[in-house]
Amino acid sequence: MKDKSLEIMLMAVFGITGLTITMMAWLWPAMEAQRIMATLAGLGGILTAVYKYVGLRKLARQGDERIAVRVEASEKQ
Repeated sequence: MKDKSLEIMLMAVFGITGLTITMMAWLWPAMEAQRIMATLAGLGGILTAVYKYVGLRKLARQGDERIAVRVEASEKQ
């Protein structure tokens, strides 16, 4: 089983950062070239977060398999 805590933290950080950069680019007055570059950077963060989310969903679906295990014990004399 893989530890997913780092993936979840990275997904949150990239998503929040991407949204913040995109919002600031459109709320603050800026030149068009600066606004476009900031929007592309924010979009990159958002897309990275979506990519991590899809990867985590695939891991969650793969881990749903249950395997029946039979255990036998014998007495030692």
